[in-house]
Amino acid sequence: MKALLHIQLTAEVHEVPYQTTARHIINQYPEVSSFGLDNHSSAEMLDYAREMIERTSQLLVLLECYSPDAKSGRLVSLLNTLIRKKPEHMELVLLGAHPMVEKMGRTLGERFHVRPDEQALQKIKGRLFA
Repeated sequence: MKALLHIQLTAEVHEVPYQTTARHIINQYPEVSSFGLDNHSSAEMLDYAREMIERTSQLLVLLECYSPDAKSGRLVSLLNTLIRKKPEHMELVLLGAHPMVEKMGRTLGERFHVRPDEQALQKIKGRLFA
């Protein structure tokens, strides 16, 4: 299964936008499974995200940060899982800026992409979903 895990970091729960880069990817690759959550999501949502990570053959984790000061909340445990396991079938893309995510993501090496331009993001999507 190919999947997109969309994570949003916002300062307030009411700031979570609907039209996002993830929405465009979902429209471009309708055959790809997708799941979205944010830093205000419940523990059950995080458990489902962990299950998705385990079941996928190709995974794009798209983390959109709308505030560098946003509290990561429960997402820290999910990010720790990703960093600890370092699944070969996953790439993590950070859109926006968040010092903690950038620090954690660097341990993924070439599978971590910080604010890629549209051409670089297209290559990542093509590599995972084509």
